Amino acid sequence: MLAVGGVSLITGGLYLWAMHTAMYAGIPGVPPMPAQLVFVAANTAAAGLLWWHRRFPVRVFAAILGVYVATALAVGFAGNGGLTLPLWFSVFALTAYAPLRRAFTAAVVGWLVSTAVKVYFVLEAGYQLTVAEIGLGFVADVGFFYFACSMLGLGFRFQHQRANDAAERARLIEERSRAVHAEAVATERNRLARDLHDLAAHELMDVLLTVRAMQIDSDHPDLPEIEQKTARALDNMRTVVRTLREDDGGDGPDRLPLPDAATRLIDALRTERDIDVRARIDLPVSVDDATASTVLSVLTETILNAV
Repeated sequence: MLAVGGVSLITGGLYLWAMHTAMYAGIPGVPPMPAQLVFVAANTAAAGLLWWHRRFPVRVFAAILGVYVATALAVGFAGNGGLTLPLWFSVFALTAYAPLRRAFTAAVVGWLVSTAVKVYFVLEAGYQLTVAEIGLGFVADVGFFYFACSMLGLGFRFQHQRANDAAERARLIEERSRAVHAEAVATERNRLARDLHDLAAHELMDVLLTVRAMQIDSDHPDLPEIEQKTARALDNMRTVVRTLREDDGGDGPDRLPLPDAATRLIDALRTERDIDVRARIDLPVSVDDATASTVLSVLTETILNAV
């Protein structure tokens, strides 16, 4: 905004200096200096509207075009391309940020209005122009600025869109990589849990049952201690297995009702072990998380032992 206003002010000053020199050279059609000053000041001040060129590109363009037309009709001077830099930058913002259909419609309307204003002043000055002269001298002249600024805006839009697309693709690739990694981690954890349960936990259970059987016929003083340590080791092993089988996504018993969690557990074991499990779950009351975890653990143990 400040850059456009500054360049517009410098351009206007150079133009006024040139016109001031030309006035003394007797060139007809040169507007009075006060009119030029008002026109340059008003159109330079219009650069302040560019503060909102991203949020409201169509409104900003319409407002700056309105300033241009109003000042031109008020002072009788339409200036040239160099004195209306805020207008050309608003055309750029129009095609860069506004919806394309509305942007092109507004640009065409602005082009026709700007051309009509210039042709009006030329005809008011008494010049006789042919249709070809009007088309080449004004329609094409003003159209060049509109076309050039529109193309710059389109180029910026497409470049920005390509950057956004690249960022979106990078985000999707990263999400996919995370999903693949999470799936690999979950698979490995389930494998470890299955191995621990099928091998270590069953071995400990065999030891525990053997010790308890020995206690029936023997009163050896070390057997109770061995039984306690084996039972504690088995409990710890089951805790590790249960922890490994927990889903990081949040489908644990503290997040799912027990019937849903049990159904999901049975379905998972049915698929994992390729077995036929038929179940009917009736739970007339709600249970706390600790009870749900215990029930799911017992359910898992029961199915795997049956396998």
